[in-house]
Amino acid sequence: MSEIQAYWHANRDKNPGIFLAELRSARRRLGLLPSAGRVYLRVGERVVYRMVLRRTHHLLYYELRDDTVWVVSVWGAPKKGPPALSDPPV
Repeated sequence: MSEIQAYWHANRDKNPGIFLAELRSARRRLGLLPSAGRVYLRVGERVVYRMVLRRTHHLLYYELRDDTVWVVSVWGAPKKGPPALSDPPV
């Protein structure tokens, strides 16, 4: 995520903090309603949700484990192909 923020800070003169602001907003939404995203992937017990960050055109992929939201990837929507989804800590 730090690479994405660095890009936005370097390339967006009018609103360099937009990515962090949108990420904070998503965090607040997920704090209130963890299942706010749509189910993206279901494999056995693993369920990965996807939330669209509309202003920056990024996709936030996360899992719910023991009432905790684990972000497994943040992906630029214009990129080709799916993201590599890491396993959250156990």
